[in-house]
Amino acid sequence: HALNLNGATIYVPAKYGYPIRMTGYGASIPHGTIKGSWTTSQAADANGAAGLYIAADNCSVSKVTVASFPAYGILVAAVNKPSVTYCLIKNTGYLGFYFDAETKYTSGGVFSHNTVDRSAIPASAINESGVAIRGSSNNPSIITSGWSIIGNVIKMPYRPSNWNAEGMEVRYMTNSTISVNTFTNGSIGCSIVRCSGITASWNQFSGSTEEGLEFADSKSCSSQNNTITSSGGVGILVDGSSGCNGITLTGDKISGPLEE
Repeated sequence: HALNLNGATIYVPAKYGYPIRMTGYGASIPHGTIKGSWTTSQAADANGAAGLYIAADNCSVSKVTVASFPAYGILVAAVNKPSVTYCLIKNTGYLGFYFDAETKYTSGGVFSHNTVDRSAIPASAINESGVAIRGSSNNPSIITSGWSIIGNVIKMPYRPSNWNAEGMEVRYMTNSTISVNTFTNGSIGCSIVRCSGITASWNQFSGSTEEGLEFADSKSCSSQNNTITSSGGVGILVDGSSGCNGITLTGDKISGPLEE
């Protein structure tokens, strides 16, 4: 199943629900724009409309602009091998790209060469991340693995009031790569929580309120050759309620953090 937009724009007036759903195995949507009616002066609504909802395995979205929805730009269910590449996701009220399986083990995601721009939302009004990818929120038995998160640009407001307004959070993820991404502003550039086997390499971080890169309650992860400038806290923070184990830092360049 393929819906090639051929450069066309679909205007979505719905304020709630998932007007465009990908429910067939291997469905694809390339080349176009999906635009809602939400504006950055309005309140976000986590229960409002999403631009796209991926609800089947092996679906792909490429070279699509998704903009102006009160909840999510692209929302993904508990599926395997979703692929989102070369997309622009901007001006989304609650979250830009959200994968949260919660119910079962998943694997094989690709989120690469996208731009997620939430920088136009007032810093006092933004409450969630640009990108969040979670096996689960708080269940260690449900994980997602084998993700490639490469070459993205994620822009957030400068010094947001809410600490949840991170550039990206990954949680309960294993054996995945986060590389060559650019994180600008947000509370934290990238937060890696309760994960294992994550390699974060060759990323650029600037302007975060707290740390540029965080490992929280994670194990056997590495930070390699990242560049972190002008964070309001530390460059890299290794922390968590129970702490981390086996975190390696190699070749990172940190300059201008306010703390250390």
